[in-house]
Amino acid sequence: SKELRGLGRIPYPLIRRKGENKFSRINWEEAMDMIAAKMKQLNPRQYAFYLTSRGITNESYYVAGKVARFLGTNHIDNASRICHSPSKTGLKRSIGVGASTANYQDWIGTDVLLFWGSVASNSSPVSTKYMLAAKKKGTKIIVVNPYREPAMDKYWIPSNAESALFGTKIADDFYQVNIGGDIAFMHGIMKHWFDMEEGEVGSAINHAFVREHVNGLEELKRKVGEQKWDAIVKSSGVPKDRIIELAELLAASKNAVYAWALGLTMHSFATDNISQVANLALLRGHLGRKHTGLMPFRGHSSVQGTSEMGADPFVLPGGGWDEENVKRIENVWNFEVPKWQGDIVGVSLENI
Repeated sequence: SKELRGLGRIPYPLIRRKGENKFSRINWEEAMDMIAAKMKQLNPRQYAFYLTSRGITNESYYVAGKVARFLGTNHIDNASRICHSPSKTGLKRSIGVGASTANYQDWIGTDVLLFWGSVASNSSPVSTKYMLAAKKKGTKIIVVNPYREPAMDKYWIPSNAESALFGTKIADDFYQVNIGGDIAFMHGIMKHWFDMEEGEVGSAINHAFVREHVNGLEELKRKVGEQKWDAIVKSSGVPKDRIIELAELLAASKNAVYAWALGLTMHSFATDNISQVANLALLRGHLGRKHTGLMPFRGHSSVQGTSEMGADPFVLPGGGWDEENVKRIENVWNFEVPKWQGDIVGVSLENI
């Protein structure tokens, strides 16, 4: 705690009163009394809750969401929703489910674990023990990222004695795409798959899966076919032979898990990034089975719970705002929740 304070972490409440040009310290009791008194004067539509991410437990998220609704407001938001709202939107649009279709256990035994725009070893260190277990089962770990992150190259996994002492090579290969060049890179993979299909049907596309579960294949094929390799290489920043190399690896892999983080979601076209990742999985049939799936990977440990626990304006614990879930939560909590649509934090700040 002393070291954290030395780094600038605030260990006590601060206030800047009207007319003052600096913050002054107050005690916790005074701060809580001040907040409570102010909230009593306001309409619940006039205040909001906002939770940051790292280190907050699921229990804290749950209590915050419950308290907000008990006090009559749906203005509650969190940092995690902002980070992965494109994932939720893109996945809902592409596969009908705005959430991960895989978990850590699916890594262990998959043929390929593909990290896109994610430094999972740093952001979620606990994931490294699953990476190690996957590698022991023969999984190839591929990283697509503009920066060759050292922690994804070699990492010291504390839960494994040998790794803790000597380190473990994590990634089998890196593809350093241009910033914003991910869609071009993905289209290059698809373009080669469609070229492979010209030579041998079924050599790249899982046609049985596509027939049963996928719409718009011909439109995607036409769109990708219109793009020239020179443009794909220039936009992605990855040579053609390297794109083909990854395309053929995925085409030969019965199973693959596609994991991504903020490297794909923090763009103005982020939902399109996610939809194209989904297209890769859909074309290969890497969905709906063990050791396969689409996995939006959080930027920090302990943030997935924000949405699962109902700490944003679009969800309640365990589900959305559908009538069945609202009724269930009201029965559990023994009070009525407000039925109006809450605001995201950006709108709340504009309305202050």
